[in-house]
Amino acid sequence: MKRADTTSNRSGYPERLIEAIIGFENWNQIEQISKALNIEPEVFNKKEGWNIWVRNYARNVRPFNLEQHYLNRECNEGSIIVLYNTEDTQSIYRERVLPLLENAMSMEESEKIINEWKEIFEEIQTLGDDEILVHENGYRRTINKEDISYTEDTDMYEIGFVSSDKRILEKIENFEFKEE
Repeated sequence: MKRADTTSNRSGYPERLIEAIIGFENWNQIEQISKALNIEPEVFNKKEGWNIWVRNYARNVRPFNLEQHYLNRECNEGSIIVLYNTEDTQSIYRERVLPLLENAMSMEESEKIINEWKEIFEEIQTLGDDEILVHENGYRRTINKEDISYTEDTDMYEIGFVSSDKRILEKIENFEFKEE
């Protein structure tokens, strides 16, 4: 956890600055603080290079659904984004690998396809139940299906708590979390 300055100005300009606490490990920590201190979590964002986070004033905050986020982004932006989870291996082979192999013009090309997809299948096998493999425009990364922070391009998003009362911020910083 760490303190961060936040602004009400969407452009990141310092206006009506209030401190927040961000950098929690998981949603469970946020829920425990919210219940114990009767404070609602909020969403913050900032651009790379900014020193100040923007308050979004979102209510009824839940963890970011990154799986849905990437699916929506593919539809809206036309990016080539494919999400894989551990249940997908048979359909991936049928729908993606076999057509590529059928169109391969040489043994070398077939071998390259097999090696690339073998690497992808190995990554898929290591996924936890709450993770997905994002394959976007030739780059792959493993992410949580839901999370309390994420970065996309130059934009960063976090869920945390904001308060102009320094005592509340101190209570959050000194909070003893219960393991569940």
